[in-house]
Amino acid sequence: NWEISSLEMSARSPALPDGTLVFHFEDGPRLFDPDGNRIGTIKARLMPGLMSVDVRGRVLGYEAEKSLLLRAFRLNGEEVLRVDIGREPQGVPVQPPVPLGPERIAVVSKRSVECFSETSSLWRLEFEAGCDPLATATAKGYLLVRSGARLLCINPDGKVLWKVQSPDGRPITSNPVVTSDGRVCFATGTMVHGLAAPK
Repeated sequence: NWEISSLEMSARSPALPDGTLVFHFEDGPRLFDPDGNRIGTIKARLMPGLMSVDVRGRVLGYEAEKSLLLRAFRLNGEEVLRVDIGREPQGVPVQPPVPLGPERIAVVSKRSVECFSETSSLWRLEFEAGCDPLATATAKGYLLVRSGARLLCINPDGKVLWKVQSPDGRPITSNPVVTSDGRVCFATGTMVHGLAAPK
């Protein structure tokens, strides 16, 4: 057992595949091995609570400068991605970057989902005010997006493959997840639903 104690620590991201843990500190993300030993720091002022990792083992996050930047770093601190995603206030990200396989990253804001390559925006879907989209990537690189009482499945090229309404008509309150047998599960308030994914 081990502990990391610091008044500066404000948020943690998921662990990388090799077990490396990434914690957010005021001076930037700090990296720790599974035994709690500090193994590095990424020199960037990434936004707290909005970091993720991808299949390449890179740390992804947002940095607010004059505009908003989507950034990615290797564990040695080397920056490997910097895309300007500057937005109006309703475009501020509401969840960490969502990796879609090795080449694409989805950015979810209050009114849109936008997919980026290493250099630019590939596609963008707009949503009505108040829908508050949240997204989850599937193992096949599709994006499941909850938007109000609807659930959408979007392919890597931005095409909506299917959409369904929540069975009880209430807004979806959780991120959707996919079970090992292919069912899509999500919550509406205190009720959890499991649906066979539409063909």
